[in-house]
Amino acid sequence: MKKTIPLLITAMLAVTVMALLSSPSPAQIGKSCLDCHKDISLLLSEKNVHPPFNVNSCDSCHDTTTHGQMVENGPALCLTCHDGIKKETGSHFPHSPAESNCLSCHNPHASANSKLLIKPQDLLCTSCHDGITKKLAEKHLHEPFKSKDCLSCHKPHGSDTPHLLTEKTPGLCTQCHDTSDKTIASAHKDISIKNSNCPVCHNPHSSSEPKLIEKNQHYPFETGNCASCHKQNADRIELIMPADKLCRTCHGKIGNEPEKTYHHSPAESGECLSCHNPHATSRKKLLNDEINPVCFSCHSDKQELLGKEIVHQPFKNDCTACHSPHSSALAGLIKKNAVDLCGTCHANLPLEFAKKTVHFPFKNGSCMSCHNPHASSTNGLLKKNQKELCLECHLDIKAKLVAKRTHSGTGGDCTDCHLPHSTETESLLNIDKELSCFSCHPKEDFTDKKYQHFPVMKNKCLTCHDPHGTDFKANLKKSVNDTCTQCHPARHKEFVHSVDALPSEKIDMSAEDKTRLDAEGRLSCVSCHSPHGSRNPFFLIDEMTQGQLCYRCHKQN
Repeated sequence: MKKTIPLLITAMLAVTVMALLSSPSPAQIGKSCLDCHKDISLLLSEKNVHPPFNVNSCDSCHDTTTHGQMVENGPALCLTCHDGIKKETGSHFPHSPAESNCLSCHNPHASANSKLLIKPQDLLCTSCHDGITKKLAEKHLHEPFKSKDCLSCHKPHGSDTPHLLTEKTPGLCTQCHDTSDKTIASAHKDISIKNSNCPVCHNPHSSSEPKLIEKNQHYPFETGNCASCHKQNADRIELIMPADKLCRTCHGKIGNEPEKTYHHSPAESGECLSCHNPHATSRKKLLNDEINPVCFSCHSDKQELLGKEIVHQPFKNDCTACHSPHSSALAGLIKKNAVDLCGTCHANLPLEFAKKTVHFPFKNGSCMSCHNPHASSTNGLLKKNQKELCLECHLDIKAKLVAKRTHSGTGGDCTDCHLPHSTETESLLNIDKELSCFSCHPKEDFTDKKYQHFPVMKNKCLTCHDPHGTDFKANLKKSVNDTCTQCHPARHKEFVHSVDALPSEKIDMSAEDKTRLDAEGRLSCVSCHSPHGSRNPFFLIDEMTQGQLCYRCHKQN
């Protein structure tokens, strides 16, 4: 037994060594991959090669057992090795491509560009940030921007500083620009700039003005009259009076006009710098940013609406197309009453008011009773699904739509029959009241008869029918007999025939004639008369020359 154990251990070791020797190495796996993927093998000659690929270690990234699938999906695979990047992408401002798809910028195998970039760095950045290329045409260019060295100021993956800056300003700027330099100090009137935000006055890329000063400049700044706002204090930047009072020494009562009822909170409280730059900017009105981003910096709830399916064009482009930025006599700081404001773009609206029938909310100027002025998930910027919106006010119609029998037309939208603003017809119908029925029900089916029922002849369908829903057959407003006797109260004078009675069991009625019974299966006026028209006198459904009508129920024998 003691001799057997060493023999078993030796045998197991031998099997293990043989298995290891017979298993392909990562390099052998990689080589076998490249036997087929010859186009990929050509990349080995590139200037910069991804290390796993360089040593034929394809299975570092690819699952060779499933041929082609990755070991992990997305950036998670890359971050198994590049864990330093993980800290950047997890920062407060991650670069979107780095967060979602590393291959947006990098080639996973090899590249002629450093960092395995798919393009030279400057071309890669401008492939997304194409607007920045226009800045290259400006007269004065910032040296890093001129040399297209984006990474001298920006991080490529993520940063805790806005705009992916490598450091906050002025720290970033003072890496190259010495604030103690006499030329710089003189240009700033010897006011301390050690804690300044340089891009408040200077464009970080380029400008038409010297020293990269932004082209739109506050008049005191443009004329070099810093003392009109600032104390001459070399240690710190200090205003000559509180900002709310200082701005109004020139800009009067902006934001606090007594004749206007509604005031924008920042303007009313004198927080002018919430929206405006006090020195220089590339934007009109000295705004800190484009108009909508400025608004959304406070009204973030409105910014979320941009994700809706349908966005109102003025809201998408410029909030001040509809709203006054400082004060207004109208709620919501809108510039005009709703009808006039909407009418500046929707020029047909004044014509709608002149029509015969005008929808009450529209007539009352309450456009926002139905429409969302910013964005919606529903066509026409409606606040809700069209029918649901209409039925909020039209409760009588809502009740009809839960009746036993609803008009098939009510399964669609209300605007299949009605116009939402105004019409020349009653009930806001999109065509003449009765003719609108014939848009679905072929008119010739009713009028191509020798004898026509008077309401049909005059297109008065609603004399008998309700267009939405009722508890009676054929959407009649009342039972068949009650509907007929509204106009024909005497019924038959000379010949009395039973109505409202159940047919005798002896009567063998055809399937067609059974449809003419009322809802309870009783005889009714339409058992013998066609309600719309007939080729027979008295609108009878059959001839009487040889008793044909009677014999439909009363057999000849």
